[in-house]
Amino acid sequence: MRRVWALCTRPDDVYCVIYLSLIQVEIDEHGNYEKGLGALHEARRCLLKHEDSVHAALKQSVEKKITEVDKYLEMKRLFDKDEGSNALLLSRQLLTSPLTMVRLGDVFSQMIENGARQQDWATTRALVLELQKRLPQENLTYYVAPDLLSQLGIVSRSEEQRTESALEIEEEIPEDIPA
Repeated sequence: MRRVWALCTRPDDVYCVIYLSLIQVEIDEHGNYEKGLGALHEARRCLLKHEDSVHAALKQSVEKKITEVDKYLEMKRLFDKDEGSNALLLSRQLLTSPLTMVRLGDVFSQMIENGARQQDWATTRALVLELQKRLPQENLTYYVAPDLLSQLGIVSRSEEQRTESALEIEEEIPEDIPA
């Protein structure tokens, strides 16, 4: 963060830092990749005004993030157009590359939705299990609809916790209550 603030010698640098902060909020908090991409383009526009080596690394990083988000949005468009094979190819490319902006769960979510829409339950189940394996600490219902999970016979982390809580409460209730 200090390195980023060190870049702030002009108003454009301040705008760049603001845009870079907005990107993360839009994607992490709201899942809005379109707005995040817009903020990335604005950050790049601000950085293009600088030709020094310090800004060059930041420009390269922003360009890489733009490419990653563009690829994710293209994948979503292909799934929406029902071009599953091309979208799955893009999805697998995203899953094998180191992601900095796109959340892994969002990529899986699109693939899982497509599998369910195609009623390919074996693939859908395999994708959910792969997501669960790759993000073991995450709650699956954040990325997959609970009714789809139950239809596939998969228990999410939150369901396990609720079941454990119910069992604990049941154990705490005394069995012989005086009348």
